[in-house]
Amino acid sequence: MAQISLSPAAAALARGPARQRKIRVFTMLGIWATWEIVAYSGLLFEGVVPSSLAIFVALFSELFRGNFYLHLGITLGEVFSGFIIAAFIGIGLGIWMGARRFFGKAVDLYIGSLGATPKIIFLPIVMIFFGVGPESKTVMAVIAGFFPIAINTYVGMLEIPPVMIKVGKSFNLTRWQMVQKIYVPSLYRPIVVGMRLGLGGCFIISVLSEAKIANHGIGNLAIDYYNNYQMAEMYALLVLIFVMAGASNYGLSRLANRSRA
Repeated sequence: MAQISLSPAAAALARGPARQRKIRVFTMLGIWATWEIVAYSGLLFEGVVPSSLAIFVALFSELFRGNFYLHLGITLGEVFSGFIIAAFIGIGLGIWMGARRFFGKAVDLYIGSLGATPKIIFLPIVMIFFGVGPESKTVMAVIAGFFPIAINTYVGMLEIPPVMIKVGKSFNLTRWQMVQKIYVPSLYRPIVVGMRLGLGGCFIISVLSEAKIANHGIGNLAIDYYNNYQMAEMYALLVLIFVMAGASNYGLSRLANRSRA
């Protein structure tokens, strides 16, 4: 049987995923080694940078603590409730802005400016209306997740080839049919990318808002550990948040990669 040889470019492309995994592994090992060196170097006050073993033990203990899952459930509820609401509003507004170009250009300046504004500045206003409970953190998650989703959807709408829109109109498609058959299929990747960014924003702003003022939640628990100088426990919660956000982002990444097929 004749052997099929790949061109240098094709061979390099085939080796790409393996090289990417190696880079990720070595990056994580480098970060871990640097952390351990700093932890055992004595350059900082004792306990400021605990060893990874101390953090792992604290994380393991946290998973068996009774009230931990109450805080975790509240935080996840805030994050994903806010994210779902932000996705519906952001996708809807982004499609509307792209379909109505005059309207889109009129409000694009405000959406872009508010999108670049640190969302934590809205916390005092939100607390006035919704209090210090989970409701205000959910609203903050909506604010954080809305802008990247809306902006990516709007930009995706602007990049749809005009001929596709003309074809839809030539078949006398209704507005809802245009959304179903023209807009959404073309916007799959921009929407998923916006959702990845929005979900990260929801995690950040929810935990940060809980750390500022809250009665429950992972952010509130982390700031309590900080105030009591329980640094290993605090870092354990941060690692947990990183893992949850990374897992959620990975799931959305898989959705985004499907659009390439």
